[in-house]
Amino acid sequence: MATKPIFVVDNGAYMSKSKMNTAEKQRIIPNCVMKSKFYPRRTFIADQIDNECPNKTSLYYQLPFQKGYLVDWNIQKQVWDHLFGKIPFKSTGLLMTEPYMNLNFIRETMDQIFFEEYEVASFARYD
Repeated sequence: MATKPIFVVDNGAYMSKSKMNTAEKQRIIPNCVMKSKFYPRRTFIADQIDNECPNKTSLYYQLPFQKGYLVDWNIQKQVWDHLFGKIPFKSTGLLMTEPYMNLNFIRETMDQIFFEEYEVASFARYD
């Protein structure tokens, strides 16, 4: 019996670790958006800084988490868009970690984003 593909994400405040349940290698990226004073109109998302930014001396970053809780949904959405890329969520489930005793409005917003914007087939949280 074939198993349903599930995309597993440990959405940490500093790093985001992800892996498809059928893959062997996980992907680890910074959970942030970075900007450079040398390239003011360019935004570097997650691991793009390693490949696409030639001058890293004047970088500043924006984190979606504060004190362990997700507070900036715009930054987190940019990182998720980059992370999820070409994952076919209509046929793939999503398992996401969250902080222990996460606030209800954060859970509800996360549910709304995943079901309405990413159209995931199934979604589960683990704290």
